[in-house]
Amino acid sequence: MGTARAGLCRLCKQHAKLVQAHLIPDSFYAQISDDNRRLLRVVTGRRGDTRIVQTGEFDRELICLQCEQSFSKCDAEAARVLLASHPQFTEVAATKVVVSDFDCDLMKRFALGTVWRIALSSRPLGHLVDLPEQDKERLRKFLLRPSVQAPWYFGVLWWRFRPSVRWPSRSGSVMVLDPHLSQIDGHRFVRLNLGRYGAMIHLEERELPRPWSSGLMVPGRLAFTLRTFDRSPECRLLEERFLWQAEPSPDRRDIEPLPG
Repeated sequence: MGTARAGLCRLCKQHAKLVQAHLIPDSFYAQISDDNRRLLRVVTGRRGDTRIVQTGEFDRELICLQCEQSFSKCDAEAARVLLASHPQFTEVAATKVVVSDFDCDLMKRFALGTVWRIALSSRPLGHLVDLPEQDKERLRKFLLRPSVQAPWYFGVLWWRFRPSVRWPSRSGSVMVLDPHLSQIDGHRFVRLNLGRYGAMIHLEERELPRPWSSGLMVPGRLAFTLRTFDRSPECRLLEERFLWQAEPSPDRRDIEPLPG
């Protein structure tokens, strides 16, 4: 975690030795890097930069060792569920799969903790997550003392990319768009990208309308909306920036054309 120095922990608000804290857990960089252990990081800001990096981002002025360690169980559970070689998905619709073997509290804490770290950090990864102070404080209090709330309170919607036909060796897993703010039906979300997975974290203190509310993570049911990488804005960005050409496929009839 690097050399510690004294400072104010932004989570527990205690003066302690601060550590080099990860913004996105290290385990996720193994599954979003290419054969040369590089990560394609697509910045969606005004400049529209695309960068190739070899490590994630860390912040040395954010959190103390004790608070950083409090996220370890959450990160481990997220890695177990999302990074398994053979995830235990059950298909419930053409565009949705679910997982029942997971710890809902830990998965929610993983998503919220990641968003909180990114939102408070001065590192470039969080440049598009400009949350009001009241949202940051609500997140901090929830992380310190999770309370029983309705599923929509800091509710989480998840998605997963289908394997790519155009890019079978990549499958949407070698790039990550910077986290950014988004809206659904007037409700604010933070969009968190984790390679082949992603999450939308609900920020409003009001109920999320259907059909979105039916997809929220609840105990015993973690639903993933399936997205087609070949049709996604992420794919278009990478094709435009890196001039990718479709890889040879034994059956070109399987290719889904890009819209427009």
